[in-house]
Amino acid sequence: MFGGLLPSGLLVIFGLDLALAALLAIDQWAGVAWFGVFLLSVVYALEIPHWVKPIYTLSDPTGNAAINLIATGIVTAAGVIYFVHQRDRFQRRSDDLLHAILPDQIAARLKDRPGTIANDVASASVLFADVVGFTPMSAAMSPGELVRLLDELFTIFDGLVTELGLEKIKTVGDAYMVAAGVPEARPDHARAIAELALISPSSYELVKEEYVCEPRGPIEVKGKDPMRTYLLISRRDASG
Repeated sequence: MFGGLLPSGLLVIFGLDLALAALLAIDQWAGVAWFGVFLLSVVYALEIPHWVKPIYTLSDPTGNAAINLIATGIVTAAGVIYFVHQRDRFQRRSDDLLHAILPDQIAARLKDRPGTIANDVASASVLFADVVGFTPMSAAMSPGELVRLLDELFTIFDGLVTELGLEKIKTVGDAYMVAAGVPEARPDHARAIAELALISPSSYELVKEEYVCEPRGPIEVKGKDPMRTYLLISRRDASG
């Protein structure tokens, strides 16, 4: 209606925003289709002056072209910023999940060089732990209470694992798996796992009514004063 591509002040450039909106709101094929429509509109704007006389005319389309370019640039920049923000957010979620199930060194290698990772380990130690009586206990708790309990318990374990320089391998339900000596070798891997497995006086006070515990004397704990520890021997029978 304004006489073509340039006489209209590049009005068809808003077709790029339609293509961008289709890409973000629908899918990539919709974006490609609408970009094709934009290309056709450019060709149409070039050819229409040869067929139809303009209904409206602009004395100087330069100002309109500048406004159209700026407006399109703002919309396009906003769309790209939104896309980058979403990409980074999902990348962080992916990285957090990867680091939650793999040691940091392995996760970093997997991101840099996708493929099978397998290393020979001459000697290492692994600790498995779970909650005694978890099945009947979970039956008496709501899902929310159960998740909060496990989260609190595993958070404490995670802190001890970090303090001792161990590697959490995985948690499944109430099961907790930790390794020492992988992926980085360490000669004291067995001792490091043993340090994680000690029962402290505060833990003893919590379980002494249900379990038979044997004092083992003070134990040197890294970064702390000597700590009294106990061996967990067995469950107490009904008679005590």
